[in-house]
Amino acid sequence: MESTTQNSERLLRLKQRAKAVLDQADAGRIAGMPDNVEALQLLEDLRIYQIELELQNDELRAAQQDAEVLRGRYHSLFARLPIPAIVIDTNGIVDDANELADKLLGVLGPNVGLDVRLWKRLGNGERGRLHRVVRDVLPGQTASVPKVVFVTIDGQERVFDVSLMCLSIDYKLDRRVLLTLVDQTAEIAREQDRLFYELLLDSSDSSIYAADKHGQMLLANQSCLHMWGLPREAVVGHKREEFLPLRDAILHNETDHKVLSSGEVLTLEEQTFAATQRGELDLFTRKFPLRDRSGTIYGVAGISTDITVLKDQQRQALLSEAVFMGAQESIVVTDPQTRIIRVNPAFVKQTGFSLETVRGHKTNVLKSGQQSREFYQTMWQSLNTVDHWSGEIQNRRANGSLYIVWANISAMHDEDGKLLHYVGISLDITEHHRARKELQRIETLLRAAIDTVDEAFVLFDAQDRFVFCNDKYRELYATSADLFVPGADFESIVREGVRRGQYKDAVGREEEWLDQRFAVHRGDGEKMEVELDTGRILRVIERKMPDGHTAGFRVDITDLVHATQDAQAANVAKSRFLATMSHEIRTPMNGILGIAQLLMAPEVTEDTRRHYARTILASGQTLLTLLNDVLDLAKIEAGKLQFDTIVFDPHALLQEVCMLFSGAADAKHLQLHGVWNGSAGRRFQGDSYRLRQMISNLLGNAIKFSHQGQVRVECHVVDESEDVALLEWAVTDTGIGIAPEKLDLLFQPFTQTDSSTTREYGGSGLGLSIVEHLARLMGGEVGVESEVGKGSRFWFRVPVRALPNGGETRNVNPEAPVQLRGDIAEIPLPKARILVAEDNPVNCLVIVSMLQAMGMQVDVVADGQQAVDVFQHAKQDSDLPDLVLMDVQMPVMDGCTAVEWIRAWEATTGKSRTAILALTADAFEEDRRRCLAVGMDDFLTKPVAVGVLKESLRKWLAALPRIPHDDQ
Repeated sequence: MESTTQNSERLLRLKQRAKAVLDQADAGRIAGMPDNVEALQLLEDLRIYQIELELQNDELRAAQQDAEVLRGRYHSLFARLPIPAIVIDTNGIVDDANELADKLLGVLGPNVGLDVRLWKRLGNGERGRLHRVVRDVLPGQTASVPKVVFVTIDGQERVFDVSLMCLSIDYKLDRRVLLTLVDQTAEIAREQDRLFYELLLDSSDSSIYAADKHGQMLLANQSCLHMWGLPREAVVGHKREEFLPLRDAILHNETDHKVLSSGEVLTLEEQTFAATQRGELDLFTRKFPLRDRSGTIYGVAGISTDITVLKDQQRQALLSEAVFMGAQESIVVTDPQTRIIRVNPAFVKQTGFSLETVRGHKTNVLKSGQQSREFYQTMWQSLNTVDHWSGEIQNRRANGSLYIVWANISAMHDEDGKLLHYVGISLDITEHHRARKELQRIETLLRAAIDTVDEAFVLFDAQDRFVFCNDKYRELYATSADLFVPGADFESIVREGVRRGQYKDAVGREEEWLDQRFAVHRGDGEKMEVELDTGRILRVIERKMPDGHTAGFRVDITDLVHATQDAQAANVAKSRFLATMSHEIRTPMNGILGIAQLLMAPEVTEDTRRHYARTILASGQTLLTLLNDVLDLAKIEAGKLQFDTIVFDPHALLQEVCMLFSGAADAKHLQLHGVWNGSAGRRFQGDSYRLRQMISNLLGNAIKFSHQGQVRVECHVVDESEDVALLEWAVTDTGIGIAPEKLDLLFQPFTQTDSSTTREYGGSGLGLSIVEHLARLMGGEVGVESEVGKGSRFWFRVPVRALPNGGETRNVNPEAPVQLRGDIAEIPLPKARILVAEDNPVNCLVIVSMLQAMGMQVDVVADGQQAVDVFQHAKQDSDLPDLVLMDVQMPVMDGCTAVEWIRAWEATTGKSRTAILALTADAFEEDRRRCLAVGMDDFLTKPVAVGVLKESLRKWLAALPRIPHDDQ
């Protein structure tokens, strides 16, 4: 905006100047022009514009002349810069360079600005660092990059500090950057020399220091700083009085003054200084004057060597002699050939030999003959390899008596490794050895006794150091077993065990747990329970002994804790089970008892009576389903469930199940489809009874939770190899569906997705749990996919044995609804004589009423003996029943015994086999197996549904020859 305003003002001035020139023009020429105002005005404007152009040309020529002058000055200044200077663009292409830069780097090639890149003159790794700064510097700004390595034209590497300035005035234009280079190579070399000499000083073990003539420290090497225990900045530049005790500072200043005064080297044989990192030190010091190039002394340097060790050695030698003579242990010194050189008084007292007696003799004068050749070979092998041997040895005194010593023998060498002496130090342990053997015997007995106890045992001494533990303790604490070494600290052992994760109940609360553990350990008789990483739970019992030792016992209570937890869980489960069963039983019982009372009321209409009867039937079926599910679940959880392997047709099985549920589907106006996606007539071997039960559970739920639409039951082979096939059975409905967060609740006993489902639809929640258990026991799996409001698909897969295909392969119509009202159901039952063996009057009433409604002739007996009598007292075949319904638990003779008698009578008399069906309240699998084993043909459980009873009669009566009876 400002530039536009300036241009406008400039044009205005030009126009004013042009107008002034025009006013001064020849008036005669203007007068000779035509008398036309517009033409005159046009002519005037053209002449003004012409003069403006001439004036602009004059200014432009003047500006170009000024620019040439400035360019000449710039090139002159650029060429005369005392340091290398280079102009590059943002890509590193050299645009210009002064002579110094070109001589140094050779950046001015024949095609300047086209092919010479500055980056080619940079050392390895430097391009990115410099390029980033060049790229980012803005017009009018400056920047710097320190210590950039360039490769000169002669191939040498030199280090420069680079300063940058952007020469362009517009960021968007092709920018040019001026680089000036300041050579730092020599400075870096001087710094490296300084560091080298400083390293030399710091590598010396002697303390080296220097001070000026005023006492101000000039330098101090690392050994000196370490001796004083101070950092370099606390010493250099300071006087000694500022960081040393006054006594030490005075000593240094006095000796410095002597050197400054004399100009000679001063040697101090021994000086003791207190202000050191290691306490008092004895130093050998040499001080000498520091002179400049003119020879003038400007300070003092000193080199101090620590002779404290040497002085200590001298003092130690005096002390050693005193110890040698006053030691209670026997000491003998020999030459390399084991000839005795010196002995101390304790040797004389111990052996009875005087120095004069044994000097020059070998040490075998003490030999007792009790050690073997191998013993001495081992001793000398140790002395020759590690210069030391220690152990027990039995020697002989001058009087011939034997004694036992603990000996330490060492080989002494000079600096060159030459053997000088053998030194033997021995302690008479004869009595100690005798006491130790007795103690070992007692300890062995004690340890053996401790190892026999079942509990883990550990012992710590009065200082809480580990003494020993039995094997049981190490076994329990296997993670920390390597820490159980004599002398190990109790607290360290426990802390390391916590760090290793030994204590499971300490995880996440380590310090709190440790405080509790140490408190128990400090107490007497305190107890604590801990859980280890192995899952074992221990009761910790620790007791203090009179001498301060701590005896610890660890009792493994894992089984006890688990048994307690199991008992508690079982108690909770029992309570929950009883509460659930109470609710589930009382609900249908309430319906049965309540409706029964209503039936007894006067004036009950026929429609109402039928409605009441259907309610009683539904409640009874609910109660029966619950009981059957509970029994099945009990058998599954007890591990007593067994599977029967029989041949079955999956298509027929689907049709049977669908027929059973056709009434329920019809009642809710649901379409029920049974689909076998396989070849017709395909047969498999498996437990069809349990498969039917699993499908029924899923199908019952699907019908219960669907209000409209359809329910599909499908089966197909998922996988088949050799003689094993994996069948998938699936039930798909269009019901209410299940929310994703509720799916985890499925397949758990007594569980439904929410309480409202239970209130609206009822049920115990056992069905899906039984399906899941059965599938798992068969080696299969279950699953579900569901969407709220759209329906669910429940499936299970189980392996079965595949049999060869006996029929042609064809597709079964997958969409054909199941025949809900088959012709079989309409075929009347054949008339027959049925013998019912039942001791309960109510059950008799029920079963007889059912049979008579089917058109059967019924005879009733009250126990098994009466049933046997019917067969044994029959005078002719027409007196025999066509079929027997046999209760199992009856007075006088039970049903199983009665069947055995009847089968034996048939075998003896040659009579035809009569169909006998168990009709019992004993509903377990073992009851079924027992009934079939004694000769019964089928197994029905109470209460029996009319449809089930009718189909069983149809099956067994059709298989028997027709017997005419007198009353038929």
